Amino acid sequence: MPGQYSQFVPGFELRSANDNNRIYLFHHLLGEGAFGQVWRCTDLSSETEVALKVVDCNAVGNESLKGIEKEIELTAKARSAMGKLCPKFYEAFRVDLPDPLVPSGRSFVKYLIMSMEFIDGVPLDKLIEFSLLNETVCAYVVYNILLALKDLHEKHIIHRDIKAANIMIGKSGRVVLCDFGVSRLLEKEAQALTFTGTPFWMAPEVIISYSLSQKSGGSGQVSGRRLKEAQKGAVVGPRRHAGRLRLQG
Repeated sequence: MPGQYSQFVPGFELRSANDNNRIYLFHHLLGEGAFGQVWRCTDLSSETEVALKVVDCNAVGNESLKGIEKEIELTAKARSAMGKLCPKFYEAFRVDLPDPLVPSGRSFVKYLIMSMEFIDGVPLDKLIEFSLLNETVCAYVVYNILLALKDLHEKHIIHRDIKAANIMIGKSGRVVLCDFGVSRLLEKEAQALTFTGTPFWMAPEVIISYSLSQKSGGSGQVSGRRLKEAQKGAVVGPRRHAGRLRLQG
């Protein structure tokens, strides 16, 4: 992966294909996976910190690209349904850039770019790992996730991969449900028959197939894991973050 993404480095500037006045300044890599990279960037037109997902369209294949485009659509729908419980979605566009693997500069690579709100916080699984959530905070997190699921189900959206790694806890205590890559938009009372999600976190109704009228048990797994991990030790970094959390209701 480093080859086709090697031009994306700290200090790189990328102009939006939707707005010539919008330029993204790259700061540092937040993470990478099979579908691309995620960078922390600044939208220089508004001085807004964003999370920019960069995907090599040729490398992922047509089916995977369709899945990513579905994620874009559902993230936008989820934001309208969930408000602050979902990260803001700013824009998506495609751009052709010189292929970093071809020195002549005559070959180009098409990238799909997604600009979303940068959540300054820590994934819930990291906080759980270091035993930083007491029962009160755990209940607060689960309550917010249940509110998010209620809002999604009212819009006929099912997330299908509720797990601690997909829940961000902001420094202010804001709870955010992320990653709609395997979500689905269902007609009322339709059933999702495909087997999708992370097995450990799957609710029983996911395994046997389910409809919108059935509630996900993934949130129960989130709280259950917190209680099981309660006796583990802590380290300074995450503890410092957890100490800044303020419950918002």
